[in-house]
Amino acid sequence: MPDGAPNPARPARRRPRAGTRVKGYGQTYDLPRTSAHADTSAWTEALPPGCDGVVQETLCTTPLVRLGVVETAHWSPLWGSDARTASWATLSFPRRSYVIDLLEPGERLFASVAGALLINPGTPFRRDPRYRADLANDFLAFDPTLVREVASAWDPAASDREAAPFPAVGIALDTPAFRIHRLLLDYAASADEPDPLVVEETGVLLLRHLLATAYQGLHTTRPSKASTTRPSKASTTRPSKASTTRPSKASTTRYHREVVEEAKEYIGAHLSRPLRLAEIARAVGVAPAHFCVVFRRMTGQTVHEFVRELRLRTAYDRLPEYRGSLTDLALGLGFSDGSHFSASFREWFDEPPSRVSQRAVDDDSVRLLSALTRACAAEFERSPKPVRRPPR
Repeated sequence: MPDGAPNPARPARRRPRAGTRVKGYGQTYDLPRTSAHADTSAWTEALPPGCDGVVQETLCTTPLVRLGVVETAHWSPLWGSDARTASWATLSFPRRSYVIDLLEPGERLFASVAGALLINPGTPFRRDPRYRADLANDFLAFDPTLVREVASAWDPAASDREAAPFPAVGIALDTPAFRIHRLLLDYAASADEPDPLVVEETGVLLLRHLLATAYQGLHTTRPSKASTTRPSKASTTRPSKASTTRPSKASTTRYHREVVEEAKEYIGAHLSRPLRLAEIARAVGVAPAHFCVVFRRMTGQTVHEFVRELRLRTAYDRLPEYRGSLTDLALGLGFSDGSHFSASFREWFDEPPSRVSQRAVDDDSVRLLSALTRACAAEFERSPKPVRRPPR
């Protein structure tokens, strides 16, 4: 079973609720109780002939925000085919690992529970067919006017970018934002009628938080060496260094980004076993010491922190439906034992694994809303403040 895949022995996730009519692309139909996030073909076999294997359930819709889940069947012809995103600016939260090729500007991204995708309206993309599986992505879609309004706090020019309000595509998703998003989805799925005000306000807070992360990432580049005042060597008899061919800063950054994305792919494919630095560096074709520096510079994390985060978040998503022992879950995700896993989980999410499992059993929208409110209050009091982009 691929790493990051759901456990086939567990019962189906709550979404979509039984009896919900789910809108697919061009068709509306009923789904069986075993549909969402189950590692079986039951929900895909229930799709009518001629369907493209993509199912969308919208849990809440308002004039500003749409919240829901998009699932793609492993047999869908859209794997490996060119497609375009919807007309709203969207935050996409992958539930399992896969690779997406962005045809404009021609980048390759590893999508996983460790990050989020900021997707501009009408972006052309292609899903890598080598990662073909029953795929699930949660989404928060926003009116593009709202995104431009929020983004203008960091970049005044964003208000004029109607086609591309988002400044970046793939960003790291910190643990508080990850937990708030999961609580919001679970609350909306468990409530008969989710409160639109809760969904809108939490959605806007997440949007603002992730845009702050994206813009801070754009600002944390090193100062150019060309800007420093150093004596010219052109008058000396030695050859000028300017005559040598050196890769541009932009091409070097692009190469480093590709190295990091390839490393994330390799880590995601081997998450269930111990990983070694030399092994990962060899897989992406760079020296171990250089790889450490590049990975930290491009992600803000060490390799060990990324691996640990990916394992813990995968466990967080599996826990609501997992019926085996925590030790088995821990060993299956590469932890040395159950106690190490439980201690790491509590440190990371400020709650034990048993509480996450219990929420799925209770299915109590009131408790979920209370937990969501506490998480928002704790995190967004220290949310990053807007920092204007320097003039060019």
